[in-house]
Amino acid sequence: MEEIQISIEYCIFIESFAQVICFLTTIKPRIMKMKIFLVCLIALLIVANTCRAQETSYPRSDIRLSYGITTVDEVSLGMNYLIFGAFFVAPFSHDTVFNVNVSGYGGFSFQYSYRISKVVSIGGVISFNPVKSSITFDHKTYGAISSYFITLMPRVDFTYIRRGIFSMYSGFAIGGTYAIMQSNYSNKPDDTTTGFLLGFQLNCVGFRVGKDIGGFAEFGFGNQGIINLGLSARL
Repeated sequence: MEEIQISIEYCIFIESFAQVICFLTTIKPRIMKMKIFLVCLIALLIVANTCRAQETSYPRSDIRLSYGITTVDEVSLGMNYLIFGAFFVAPFSHDTVFNVNVSGYGGFSFQYSYRISKVVSIGGVISFNPVKSSITFDHKTYGAISSYFITLMPRVDFTYIRRGIFSMYSGFAIGGTYAIMQSNYSNKPDDTTTGFLLGFQLNCVGFRVGKDIGGFAEFGFGNQGIINLGLSARL
C-alpha cells in the first residue's frame, strides 16, 4: 500500500512539474515578444527624436559675398547712350555717333538670408556697381559719365533640391537703387546728378556646393548681374 501511495504522489508531482514547464514555455515567448516590442518602440522613438533634432538644428543663417557680371545698370547705361546719341543729339547737332563705350566693373554684393523653413529663405542684399561710359561723335564732340549704383533689396529664395552638400534654388529681389552720375562733356561744364531707380534681381536658377562653407553660382538678370558667383557661410 505504501509503495502504491508513493507512486501515486510521484505521478502527481511529475504531472504538476510538467504543467509548470508547459506554462513557462507558453509564457516565455510572450515575454520575449513584449521585450522585442519594447525595444523596437524605444528604437523608433530614438530615431524620431534624432530626425526631429536634425530637422530643427540645420543652419538657418547664410552670409554671402559675390561678384556679378553684366548688370542691368551697365546694360541700361549703354542702351541709353546709344539711343540718346543716335536719336536726340545727332539729329539736332548734325552729327553722328562714332563710338559708344561702356566699361563695367561688375556688381559687388553682400547678402544675408534666414531660412524660415527647409524651402523658403528671406533676407536682404546690398550691391555696389561702378560703371564708366563714354560717347564720341564724328565732329569730335565727346561725353563721359562715371556712374555709381548702390542697390538695397529684400530677397526671397526657394530651395527645391537638396542632396548632401549640393542644393539648387531660385529667387527674386526687388528694392531701390541710388544712382550717382558724374558727367563730363566737351561742350558743357562738369555736372553731378543723383537719383533713385528701381532695383531688382531675378535669379532663374542657382547652385550651391558645400556644407558650412561653400561656393555658389546664380544665373539671372538684374543689379547683381547675369552671372553671379561667390562664397557662402552658413551659421
